[in-house]
Amino acid sequence: MKALKSTILSCALGICAFIPAAAQDLESLNYPSNARSFAMGGTDMAMNAYGTTIMSNPAAMALSENKFSIQGNYMGIQPSSLRNHFDLTAYYSINQRFAVSLYGQGSLERRRTEFDGTGNPLGDFTPYSYTVGAGFAAEILDGFAIGLNAKVIGAVRMSNEYIELNPGYKNACAFAADLSLMYTIQGFRVSAGINNIGTKIKYSNSENYTGYDLPTAVRVGLGYGKQWGRHTLDAGLQADYLIFASEYYGGVGAEYGFDDMLFIRGGYHYNGNSINCLPQYASVGLGIKFIGISIDAAYMIPVGNSSSFNGYENSFMISLGWEF
Repeated sequence: MKALKSTILSCALGICAFIPAAAQDLESLNYPSNARSFAMGGTDMAMNAYGTTIMSNPAAMALSENKFSIQGNYMGIQPSSLRNHFDLTAYYSINQRFAVSLYGQGSLERRRTEFDGTGNPLGDFTPYSYTVGAGFAAEILDGFAIGLNAKVIGAVRMSNEYIELNPGYKNACAFAADLSLMYTIQGFRVSAGINNIGTKIKYSNSENYTGYDLPTAVRVGLGYGKQWGRHTLDAGLQADYLIFASEYYGGVGAEYGFDDMLFIRGGYHYNGNSINCLPQYASVGLGIKFIGISIDAAYMIPVGNSSSFNGYENSFMISLGWEF
């Protein structure tokens, strides 16, 4: 009996190593959608459809002037610890009113050592998560659109070897959706939506195990864009609220563009009381666009309490896209 209790305790401690101590998991689902939004403080909700921003605001693609767009992104979080986040999205405008999309997203966490029930190391394992989904958007009135994403989310926190030794545990899968509304008029943009509303993430087969809520976020955004001659200015403001964690955060950012070719960006991300999103930071970025091909880069700058920024130093993001 003592050996059994020891094994159960070891397994419980082992599974805790693979999931966060907070009440939620998969915070990467709410990371900035691309380097442009990252450089502008994470303000992607009220942006015009720009590559992977449609993962946060699917309604935007129904208001886009582009026929087709594809974009891939890579985010390196404290590169020395090998935490990586990436995504790929494509959308297609069926006509002036309707658009569809496909996308995938993934995150690789820190490499960890797994142990069996007696404390013997099983080897190193890299936990990861992934998302695959599709979206649809419709402009139901002039300048007003609604969009919906449906997706499957997977969280692989344990190796198959670990699960074979501990059959009470499992890697998790969930189903979720995003819903957004967007209205544009004379350069102004207003958007609201809810992201990641769906089933819970469960790492145990026990009937008494309730699992983890997805990081469901209610989001509102305001944006404005203006062009004069060869110059453009775009600015955005966003506020987010994590429902199940009762946490809030937001951002503000701006972009200056010259000749629709060179872009300079800056922003600020505010973290109110949240431990399930990126810490408080300022951001800067550059973008280049030529014959529909865009290359963007962004860099995170620590702000405020340095201890809250631990683990995110030197974080950056790069994006490559094409649209026509």
